[in-house]
Amino acid sequence: MYLTIIRLLKRMIALSIITILPITVYSYINDNTKLTFNIKKETQYEINAELLSEKHIVIEERIIYFNDKKKLNKLFIKLGNLNIKKSYDISDIRINNIKVNYKTFGNNNNILMLKLNTPIKEYTTSVIDIKYILELKDIKRTYYSLEKWYPVITFYRENSWYKNDKKILKIKITTPKEFTLKINNFYRYEKKEDKNTYYIESDRNVDILITKVK
Repeated sequence: MYLTIIRLLKRMIALSIITILPITVYSYINDNTKLTFNIKKETQYEINAELLSEKHIVIEERIIYFNDKKKLNKLFIKLGNLNIKKSYDISDIRINNIKVNYKTFGNNNNILMLKLNTPIKEYTTSVIDIKYILELKDIKRTYYSLEKWYPVITFYRENSWYKNDKKILKIKITTPKEFTLKINNFYRYEKKEDKNTYYIESDRNVDILITKVK
C-alpha cells in the first residue's frame, strides 16, 4: 500500500512538471517570442481599412512575420502590379514599433525595400506596421476593384520575386452605407445607420469589388 502511494505521488509530481513548467516558461518570455508559438510559420496579415471617398481608402496593416531563413539585413514588400507612387500614399512604416525608411524599385515601382535598423535574426518574429492611403482603380463609373491591393512579404530567387503563400488574412473594411462589397471569400457583415462593416478571415488572397448603390 505504501509503495502504491509513493508511485502515485511520483506520477502526480511528474504530471505537474509536464503541465505547469511550459506555462511558467511561456509567461516569462517576451511578446515577440510568444508570437513565434502562436502563428507557427504562417505570415499573418491584419488589415483595418476604411473607405473615405469614392476613390480613396485608408488602411492600417500589420504583418506578423516569422523568419525561418537566415539573418535578414533587408526586408522586401510587394504590392502586386500597382505603381506605388501613383496608387499608394504611405505615411508610416514600422518594424517592432521602430520607424524604418524605405525605397521603391521594380518595373512599376511595386517593390518596397525596407532598410532595417536592426537585422532580423533567424527563427524570430517581427511585427511590421504600415499606414497608407490607397487610390482605387476605376473599372466603371460605379464599380471599384481591390485586387492584389495589400502589401505582402516577398523574396528574390531564381531571377524572380516570390510571395510567401503560407499566410493568414484578417481583414476589417468599413464603407459608407451607399457602398456594398462583393468578396471572393467567406465574410461576416454588420450594418449600422451610416456604415457597413465587413470581417474576412482567409488563407487565400482576398479580392474585393466595391459597388456604389444608386
